[in-house]
Amino acid sequence: MNDELLYVFLDKEVQIRHVTFVHGKGSRKTVWQRLHERAEQLYDKRKEYEMHLEIMGEHNSYSKTDHDATFMRMKEDHMRTG
Repeated sequence: MNDELLYVFLDKEVQIRHVTFVHGKGSRKTVWQRLHERAEQLYDKRKEYEMHLEIMGEHNSYSKTDHDATFMRMKEDHMRTG
């Protein structure tokens, strides 16, 4: 099932069932709260991945500070001849 559809379904189900979300030490989360939070995490992570893929475009990677930068790595010369 699509992450967004699952998140929307669980959000509506939580509202229908009037589930109160608990936080902090000493309180147990309901099954609905755990499912809702997990679906929210998956949805947010999917959006993050899509953003990274959009930034990368056709490249294999990208720089976090300069999206247009290209990478060039020099091999270390152990003999110090060049």
